[in-house]
Amino acid sequence: MKISAISLISKEDMARAGDDPKKLADAVAAPVNKFIDEVGRALKGNLTLHENILGFEVERTVVTGVPFQVTPPNQLRVRGLVVIDTGGKTVSGYKLERGQSSVTVTLTFAEGGATQATVRIQFLQG
Repeated sequence: MKISAISLISKEDMARAGDDPKKLADAVAAPVNKFIDEVGRALKGNLTLHENILGFEVERTVVTGVPFQVTPPNQLRVRGLVVIDTGGKTVSGYKLERGQSSVTVTLTFAEGGATQATVRIQFLQG
């Protein structure tokens, strides 16, 4: 489930409502109710990482303790990473080094060795 953009209540909305209690309630209730509904549904297990967090995924064979480089699209600033799948191995540590135009990721697995892993890189726009 993707949480949609929620409109804010503006001073102009409040001014248009004037002293009319029904118009005032409508101006406030619509955005608040939409927010409560969407967040409530999201918290019941419908929130999706792919639709709500800016990022991209990299799938590759990763060897424990061996760094690999990733170049984010459009020179975006990397904020962090989420390891989505490790083929059943346990991640015991990770290191994320931000460079000028790429990031270097090092994953450490408790079991050692290599595995096919999916890593989601989160980024900031701008």
